[in-house]
Amino acid sequence: MGLSGTGLGLDDLIRQGAQQVIQQAIEAELAELLERFTSVKTMHGQRAVVRNGYLPERGY
Repeated sequence: MGLSGTGLGLDDLIRQGAQQVIQQAIEAELAELLERFTSVKTMHGQRAVVRNGYLPERGY
Protein backbone atom coordinates (compact mmCIF):
# COMPACT_ATOMS: atom_id res chain seq x y z
CA MET A 1 0.00 0.00 0.00
CA GLY A 2 1.13 3.61 -0.58
CA LEU A 3 1.94 6.39 1.82
CA SER A 4 -0.31 7.04 4.81
CA GLY A 5 -2.68 4.25 3.80
CA THR A 6 -4.03 6.26 0.86
CA GLY A 7 -3.07 3.73 -1.75
CA LEU A 8 -1.07 6.39 -3.59
CA GLY A 9 2.61 6.18 -4.35
CA LEU A 10 5.01 9.07 -3.94
CA ASP A 11 4.81 9.92 -7.66
CA ASP A 12 1.02 10.11 -7.46
CA LEU A 13 1.14 12.37 -4.39
CA ILE A 14 3.65 14.68 -6.07
CA ARG A 15 1.53 14.79 -9.24
CA GLN A 16 -1.62 15.62 -7.26
CA GLY A 17 0.19 18.33 -5.31
CA ALA A 18 1.57 19.86 -8.50
CA GLN A 19 -1.88 19.82 -10.13
CA GLN A 20 -3.37 21.60 -7.09
CA VAL A 21 -0.65 24.27 -7.11
CA ILE A 22 -1.11 24.85 -10.85
CA GLN A 23 -4.92 25.05 -10.46
CA GLN A 24 -4.59 27.58 -7.65
CA ALA A 25 -2.16 29.69 -9.72
CA ILE A 26 -4.52 29.66 -12.71
CA GLU A 27 -7.49 30.65 -10.53
CA ALA A 28 -5.50 33.51 -8.96
CA GLU A 29 -4.35 34.76 -12.36
CA LEU A 30 -7.90 34.58 -13.74
CA ALA A 31 -9.29 36.48 -10.74
CA GLU A 32 -6.66 39.19 -11.25
CA LEU A 33 -7.49 39.47 -14.97
CA LEU A 34 -11.24 39.69 -14.31
CA GLU A 35 -10.65 42.36 -11.67
CA ARG A 36 -8.42 44.38 -14.00
CA PHE A 37 -11.10 44.45 -16.73
CA THR A 38 -14.19 44.82 -14.51
CA SER A 39 -14.90 48.30 -15.88
CA VAL A 40 -14.84 47.25 -19.57
CA LYS A 41 -18.44 47.14 -20.79
CA THR A 42 -20.23 46.17 -23.99
CA MET A 43 -22.33 48.67 -25.92
CA HIS A 44 -25.29 47.29 -23.93
CA GLY A 45 -23.65 48.06 -20.59
CA GLN A 46 -22.77 44.49 -19.67
CA ARG A 47 -19.31 43.39 -18.57
CA ALA A 48 -17.26 42.52 -21.65
CA VAL A 49 -14.72 40.30 -19.88
CA VAL A 50 -16.38 37.51 -17.91
CA ARG A 51 -15.70 33.93 -16.99
CA ASN A 52 -17.62 31.58 -19.29
CA GLY A 53 -20.80 30.24 -17.75
CA TYR A 54 -20.88 32.61 -14.78
CA LEU A 55 -23.38 35.23 -15.94
CA PRO A 56 -26.81 34.94 -17.58
CA GLU A 57 -26.82 34.48 -21.34
CA ARG A 58 -26.68 37.76 -23.22
CA GLY A 59 -29.77 38.74 -25.19
CA TYR A 60 -28.56 40.50 -28.31
